[in-house]
Amino acid sequence: MSTPFAAAVAATEQERIGSDDSRQRISDMSAVPWRWLCSLDVTWPGSAADRFGRGSGMLIGPRHVLTAAHCIYRKRDAARPVSVYVAPARSGRSDPIGRFKGVAYSVSSCYLEALVVGKGVRKTRPNSRYDFAVVTLERDVTGHGYWGHPHEGRATHLRGLDGAFLTGKPVTVAGYPGDRDGGTVPFASTGTITVDPHQPGILLHTADTHGGQSGSPVWVRFRNGARYLVGIHTGPGTLDVTAGAYANNRSVHLSSEVVALVRSWMPGVRTV
Repeated sequence: MSTPFAAAVAATEQERIGSDDSRQRISDMSAVPWRWLCSLDVTWPGSAADRFGRGSGMLIGPRHVLTAAHCIYRKRDAARPVSVYVAPARSGRSDPIGRFKGVAYSVSSCYLEALVVGKGVRKTRPNSRYDFAVVTLERDVTGHGYWGHPHEGRATHLRGLDGAFLTGKPVTVAGYPGDRDGGTVPFASTGTITVDPHQPGILLHTADTHGGQSGSPVWVRFRNGARYLVGIHTGPGTLDVTAGAYANNRSVHLSSEVVALVRSWMPGVRTV
């Protein structure tokens, strides 16, 4: 699909772990939890090459999409988007649920402060532990449910789990990688969670990803079938200098504190 959004993610960094690519295409986007996976088309002001962007997200309310903050506010200058359009369950050229316009963007003030510090002076790396955001859509995605819905969530949960408890757990990451049909085809990969004590608020994982998957949901599934959303994928993690490749990928840890903040951005929405 040739669009400015596709071109924006075509050349972004590779985030595979090891020599094998374990990503698998998701075929049935009507099934849980894939039906709540979202593709984001973002436009920023100006005429620069980075005017367009594409990211991933997860529907966690009737009109609320959880994603990465850098998918909304441009990294280099903290620019607020001109527009954000969200396509739940996108699969190639098909947007079976339609496209929904974002009308409000909730981002941690700590993330924005980190961006503004470098604005117009030099590029600084924002604090990655605050790299999460909620996009509020212009209308509800009706009859579709959402992750953590009390009745239609199918044993999905939005509830903070401790990082130490999550260490070593198998994890799934799903989103729209930019190296596959311009970031319009959904893929999932599995890996293992680790925690680095020197990176508070961050979960590291070994699932394969690619640019365009920023904002992808990261979850664990237990033997009883329950799925818990535990992170938001934000990019590559630790670089193995000897191997010349990344040893892992990075996600924001959806701790109890982060989940509480996210819920405060969705007043009246019930999640379990």
